[in-house]
Amino acid sequence: MFHPVLLQIYLALSLLSFLTYIRTYGLPTLSPSKLHLFLTSPSSLKTLLCLLIWTISYFLMSFLGGTIAYWRFPRTPGNAETPSPLPDLIFNLFPETCPKIFGQNLQSLTLIIYYTYLTLVILPFHPSSEKILRHFLLLNSLMFLTRTTTVSITSLPQPNYTPKCLLAQNSSSTFLESLSIVMGRGFPPKSCGDLIYSGHASCALISMYIIEYHNAYFGRKYVRRVGWSLVGVAVGSIFMCRSHYGVDVVLAGYFSAFLGEGFYLRLEGR
Repeated sequence: MFHPVLLQIYLALSLLSFLTYIRTYGLPTLSPSKLHLFLTSPSSLKTLLCLLIWTISYFLMSFLGGTIAYWRFPRTPGNAETPSPLPDLIFNLFPETCPKIFGQNLQSLTLIIYYTYLTLVILPFHPSSEKILRHFLLLNSLMFLTRTTTVSITSLPQPNYTPKCLLAQNSSSTFLESLSIVMGRGFPPKSCGDLIYSGHASCALISMYIIEYHNAYFGRKYVRRVGWSLVGVAVGSIFMCRSHYGVDVVLAGYFSAFLGEGFYLRLEGR
């Protein structure tokens, strides 16, 4: 779960974005007629539909993918020895440590930076901001749905030594018990086992794909360099924290590239 301080920072940045919009475009009038026109305009309805798709896809991934992963990940009931992580070449190249700021690992902080950039810079100032938001929601929805299938099919041992998951490996669990644990431990839902493929890596790569496609770094090359550097930071943190096996990040790269390319090719009618 995100650290409360980080949530407060994000809310403060979102408020700052709204105030920036007001200073730039003025305070919108909220008369019933204008509000009705806004909510019923084709563009707004498309955005609301994309938000609904995103919400359903996210909870499907959590409900089905997370629950099945927790239910089926390798266990040794009644045995003091727990399944060890699988051999991984990437783990041999990165030290096992997990740097944190405000109690959060670096891959989570990277996503907060991307989403803050979307909120503070792209949405108020980019001419295609609403279209970018829809693309962001739909591409992430595709990622959630494809990840639901891969998480559910193959169950691998926990790649790190998370205490709660270590305890869970020594006892069996039914599907309903797994559902209660995954969905009842706060937001976002948390599961155990190796969750193929990496969601953090995919979210970072999809964010950069959208930024590149729409030139949402406003021609400033340093913003582009910082964005891709943050992808490297997120991937390195995933490996050092042992959040995923190396193959999960490789698959995240493939899925993100193919989903992004296929999405925009279809959008352009090719």
